[in-house]
Amino acid sequence: MRAERVHVQDYGTFMNSILGVPLEPATVSFQVHWSGGSSREHIVDPPQEMEGEFVRNSATMEWSATTETYHFRSCPASTSMSFFAEIARERNGGFFRS
Repeated sequence: MRAERVHVQDYGTFMNSILGVPLEPATVSFQVHWSGGSSREHIVDPPQEMEGEFVRNSATMEWSATTETYHFRSCPASTSMSFFAEIARERNGGFFRS
């Protein structure tokens, strides 16, 4: 999975976002490498109105984020470690009933 120069709003902290402190425009890029697929599980939970197909695997990632003032970059994906990664297709709420 890859995204490049996605425009986001950077508030600096969670509290700033709640308090309405002016944001700083930013961009983010990331690349996630999925591998494995060691187990699959189909879950249906009618009381929670949720159903999904979940695949447990491993993943590595590298990312960067840029504002007018700062630039942050992770180490290469080859240096990252994966203890747990999961990808899923899920239906919930009104989509669960359809």
